[in-house]
Amino acid sequence: GPGFSSETLARIGDPYMSHRERSDRKAGGGLGLGLFIAKTLLERSGASIAFGNRRDARGASVEIVWPIATFTERQRRPRD
Repeated sequence: GPGFSSETLARIGDPYMSHRERSDRKAGGGLGLGLFIAKTLLERSGASIAFGNRRDARGASVEIVWPIATFTERQRRPRD
């Protein structure tokens, strides 16, 4: 695909941002809540999500970063 326009990149992940707002829209579609819900759940779990365009101009990119949890010795011990 062509990737995201700068206007779309500024709003992607916002509630009610749907493909119906794009000029190449198709009939039907969702409410524009899917990426908003995914972004919210990821952020609440300590992860992050970022949207962009590939440098080679061959489509969009989505990056999800999930931090690796570290545990203290107390957290590792099984409960009695």
